[in-house]
Parts: sequence; C-alpha cells; structure tokens
Amino acid sequence: MKYTTQPITKDMLEDSLKRLQSDVNSEAPSVLVKVAYAATVVVVVAVCVAYVVGRRTGRKRSTIVEIRRL
Repeated sequence: MKYTTQPITKDMLEDSLKRLQSDVNSEAPSVLVKVAYAATVVVVVAVCVAYVVGRRTGRKRSTIVEIRRL
C-alpha cells in the first residue's frame, strides 16, 4: 500500500472498491461449490449413522416369537 499526502478522490475509492469486488466475485463460486459438497457429505454420513443406530436399536428391542407345532 502506498501512502501519499494527496487527497483521496471519488475515482480512487471507486477503483479500489471495484478491484475488491472483482476479487470477491472470482472467489465466491469456488467456495460455494466446496461448501455444497461438504454439506452433502455431512448429510449422507448423518443419514447412514442414523440408519445403522436405528437398525441396531430395533434388533435389541424386537421380540422373537417362536411357533412350535405340537
């Protein structure tokens, strides 16, 4: 960053903000894609864990009925 003694003009501010905005706009889509993939992985893992835990709990609590013929 250069420090100058000249006054800051409207054009200088606009140029600076446009550069900042272009940097943000170029980075945002790649970050959003990564966040979407991460969220998908988290949801899939959570569903799998819930399925396995529920299945195990169901096996523990289920009653086995045995029918014998006399």
